This record gives sequence, C-alpha cells and structure tokens, in this order.
Amino acid sequence: MGSAAAETVQRMEDPFGYTLAKHTPGEQFGVRVAVRAFLSGAAPVQERHKAAGWLERHLGEHEHEVEAVVPSEFLVRVQRFLRAARIDDVLMVSVNDVPVERADDKAAPVKDNLDSMVSEGIASLSSSKRVDSIVIEAFGSNDQFEVQMQLQFRPVHPRKAPGLMLYIWALPHELVRRNDESEFFYEDRINEVIADKAAIQRLEADSRARMETTASLFEAYLMQQFPVERTSHEIDVDLHDITV
Repeated sequence: MGSAAAETVQRMEDPFGYTLAKHTPGEQFGVRVAVRAFLSGAAPVQERHKAAGWLERHLGEHEHEVEAVVPSEFLVRVQRFLRAARIDDVLMVSVNDVPVERADDKAAPVKDNLDSMVSEGIASLSSSKRVDSIVIEAFGSNDQFEVQMQLQFRPVHPRKAPGLMLYIWALPHELVRRNDESEFFYEDRINEVIADKAAIQRLEADSRARMETTASLFEAYLMQQFPVERTSHEIDVDLHDITV
C-alpha cells in the first residue's frame, strides 16, 4: 500500500506547495481521512512591497495569515479534543518538525500519556522561539475503528489555507487482530477477507459510511474546542491493498 499512501499524501498537499501531511501511515490502515479546519480570527499579514502586493492580488500566494490561537493554547485545546474523543495515548509531539518526545523511544508501551506529552510540548515553547508548526500524533480504538491520528497546526500560513489539519488513518474493527488470535490465524483471516472481492467491496462501502459519521463527530469535537469558522473533509477507502 506504499504507493497508495504516497498518492493520498500528495492529494492532501496544500495548493500553495508545502506538504501538510508528512506522516506516512502504516500499511495496516485502509481508511484515510483529511479534515481541514479554518479558524476564525486570523489576521492577514500586510505586504509592503509593490511587487509582492501585485502577486498577492493576482495569484494569492504571498499574503499570509496569523492565527489568533497561540501555540500553547493550541496544545491545551488539543488535549481537550483528544480527551473528548476518548484518546489518551500519544505517540509524538513535535515543534518545528523537531520531536519534543517520542513514545516509541521508550521501552514501556504507550498508555494514558496524553497529559504528560502535552506538558512536555508546552514546556518546550519559549517566548524567543518562532513556532512554525506543531504536530501531535495519537492513537486509540472504539467499536468501529482502530485509529491513528495526526493534528497539525500552523500559526502562520498562506491565505486560504487551513491553520489546522486533522489526519486519520483507520482500520475497520472487523479487520483488527482479536485478543485471542495468533498472528498466523490473524494473517490467514485477513488474507481470506481480502481475496473475497464482493466481501471487501461491501466492507469498504460500510467503512466509508461509518467513517463519514466518525469524521463528522471529530469535526464537532474540534468545533467545541477551537474557534472554527468552517471545516471540510475527504475520505479515501482502499482495503484491497492492506497487509498484515
């Protein structure tokens, strides 16, 4: 599924040319979602150069916006968002593409570390540091999906681009490994499902419908915690290429 994942990341690329999604999902995920959240209160940066002003008016590429939500506030709001979504396990927090702390660097399994990871992220911020981006990755599960998500925040961003992005990679619960299932029987069961084209098509259609509901729910949680002006999302489902 490497090529499919790469194509998804490319489709999620911002029209101004910088890639919003740098994380490549693992091959075990077959449902991918991008949620764009446009926050209210963003202030435009005025260009003083005549050439830049002309380009902005004609191309819309050089005027930027500064979000009213500051980096430390973003982390606090994300903490509330994840808690509302019942996700307490955080993989990574990074500032300016530099990981503050990675959960996978530890020997112990990640569990209920949301508060500590957010605290580490806030502690890494300083008044002298310019923050261009903050990324937080987390994972969890419910009766519908096993999910891994990434939230990206850009305090300053091109005009018409979202200040906040939420990416979701999910595996339908029908394809999640069961507690009493050995690796051998799990692989055998998944390969059998994938080989049944009619069954996988039904599961894809059902997964898309369920993810529409899930994505709308996550959007509602974002609206509860952030001053969201509007949101939009896109869903890509491809269960044929998953590997276990």
